[in-house]
Amino acid sequence: MNIPPGCSTGCWVTRDSPQRGVGDSRVGIEQTFNYAEAVLWGLFAIGFAWRAVQARSVRGRCLIAAAAFLLFGLSDIVETQTGAWWRPWWLLVWKALCLLVFMVLVIDHLRRRRTAGRS
Repeated sequence: MNIPPGCSTGCWVTRDSPQRGVGDSRVGIEQTFNYAEAVLWGLFAIGFAWRAVQARSVRGRCLIAAAAFLLFGLSDIVETQTGAWWRPWWLLVWKALCLLVFMVLVIDHLRRRRTAGRS
C-alpha cells in the first residue's frame, strides 16, 4: 500500500483526493457515515409512515415527518457526491428546510402535549 506523503496510516482517501486513481471505488469515512445517516433517516421515515397508517389523529403530521425524513436522507446521499453539506448552495437550503420542518413538528408536538395535559 502506497501512503501519500504527509499522511500517516490513518489517512483517508476521499472523493477529491489526488491519491485516488481513476475508477477507484474506495469510499471515504465521510461518505460511509453519510450513507449510514441516509439509512437511519429512511428508517425514521418508514416509522412515521407506519404510524400515519395506524393513528388517524396524527396522520397528517406523521406523513409530513415521513416526507421530511425521507428528503433529509436523500440529501445525505447527494452530500456524498458533493463532498460537503453546504455546497452547492441549494443542498444547504434543502437541508435547512428539512430542519425547519422538524422544528415546526417538534414545537407543534410539545404544544399539543402541554394542551392535552391541561384537559
